[in-house]
Amino acid sequence: DPLKINYGCGLVTATQLGNFSSSLAALESKVDAATNQSSSVQGTLLQGSQQLQSKTEGLQAAVTALNSTVLQLTLMLKDSNAQIAALNSTVQQLTAMLKDSVAQVTALVAASQTVNRDIAALKAETAAIASINATVRDLTSRSAADVAAITLVNASLTTLEATVSAINLTSFLKNTDAIDAALLGGLAAAQYLRKRIVLYSSPPTLNGGHGGRAGADSKCQRLITQPTVGLIQARAFLSVNAADEIRDFPQLYGVPTNLPIESAGGTVIAGNWTELLSGSIRASLRSAGVVSSSAWWSGSNADGSLAAPTCNAWSSAAFTDAGTTGSSDATGTAWMKGNAPFVCSNTVDVSLLCIAF
Repeated sequence: DPLKINYGCGLVTATQLGNFSSSLAALESKVDAATNQSSSVQGTLLQGSQQLQSKTEGLQAAVTALNSTVLQLTLMLKDSNAQIAALNSTVQQLTAMLKDSVAQVTALVAASQTVNRDIAALKAETAAIASINATVRDLTSRSAADVAAITLVNASLTTLEATVSAINLTSFLKNTDAIDAALLGGLAAAQYLRKRIVLYSSPPTLNGGHGGRAGADSKCQRLITQPTVGLIQARAFLSVNAADEIRDFPQLYGVPTNLPIESAGGTVIAGNWTELLSGSIRASLRSAGVVSSSAWWSGSNADGSLAAPTCNAWSSAAFTDAGTTGSSDATGTAWMKGNAPFVCSNTVDVSLLCIAF
């Protein structure tokens, strides 16, 4: 067909061929533009590569300079470390020297204090010696006066001896006269001159409210029955509490332990303190004339230890309280604790026992 053109293995029309030619022309213009653009890009890349190379060379130079600076600083740091080590060594030496100086100063201060004390002691000794010397001088002067006084006394004694020898004393004193017991406070002379411990009592009308230890002692010290001849102290003979028991009287109040315990009239109740608290006495209190009642407030066991109840430590006279009593007619253990407890308000047939020494 003359109107068709063979293109490859196919057929195209003239119109299609014209369109294809137009497309090729347009493609050629784009290829040319791309080629021009590629050339421009290559120029730009070349210029950038040259600039980058220049900057890289500058950075390498800067790094080289920096390395040199770091090396110099490292060397300087080594020198500084050496100097610091030397300074530390010097500081340590100075510190050691300072410690030695402080120790020396401390020792000097202590030595100074010792010297000051020695000086003060020496001054005191000097003053004491001066005082002693003054005393010796005074004694020396007094000695002379004493010698003169003794001489005068001796002369007076000689004169008195001569005078007394001339006096007849037979008209003033008779060897055959008996000693009047009344002049010795109504006590026999044999008893007046010896030490002893005496038990005595109040009238049988006192309740258990004695006012504690102090009040009970005060009552015993005011009783008209208290034997005073040759005796100084008086106490209530009762146990008050665990710290104030009859058995502790020697330690608490100084009661002698080696003297006989007697009545005011001289009846021996016990040979000594140990026997008194042994659980047995030689004579009952009533038979010895110590009490007139059948019982007495004791607050004690036979060995003198505390025995409750005690009328609230002998401070209560209440009907609701009670107190331990001893039997006035017993000589065994019952003499200290022999009756049922009495109510503290009781004022009948019970006494407060006292001890004088």
